[in-house]
Amino acid sequence: MRKISATVLDKNLNPGLHDARQAVYKAGEIAMSDFLLIGTLVGLTFSLFHAIYMYRLVSSGADTASPGSRISALNFSLWTCTLWILTGAYLLGFWLIAVVFYIVFKAFR
Repeated sequence: MRKISATVLDKNLNPGLHDARQAVYKAGEIAMSDFLLIGTLVGLTFSLFHAIYMYRLVSSGADTASPGSRISALNFSLWTCTLWILTGAYLLGFWLIAVVFYIVFKAFR
């Protein structure tokens, strides 16, 4: 006896529903990849400004009693860029959630 998968059965019985599910799945996939891309770009933008700040701070030796070196300043700025880029999508998500909560709580206050 031949087994028929639920997808094939669903497609044969109601082809419009199957196409609608595929469209929703593809739209969700595109939205998530766009969200990750935008979050990474936000992280990249913030990382550049923060890395410049860290480089100047460490190279001037303002954070320690000893004079700073360019190697340690470069190390700090590279780690700053890396962490901002990796966590950019998460931070964008948290900021969007925070804005929604802020608007909701301000509206119903």
